[in-house]
Amino acid sequence: MHRLSGVSETELKKRGQLGYVKQSPSPESHCSNCQLWLPKKDSKDCGNCQIFKGPVYAQGYCTYWAPQMI
Repeated sequence: MHRLSGVSETELKKRGQLGYVKQSPSPESHCSNCQLWLPKKDSKDCGNCQIFKGPVYAQGYCTYWAPQMI
């Protein structure tokens, strides 16, 4: 389980405003295939995002999801 204890109240609110959820409602659109995804070297299940702080689940989703540019 990834903790949000180090994430400020402002950042938690931002996550909520962006509609972040731990499990994407769409199998085609999830954090790990988003242009804003920042993978961690030591984890396939969790990474970070360029627009908000704190852990981000690979299968998560938010309203700013954008397809990766290949």
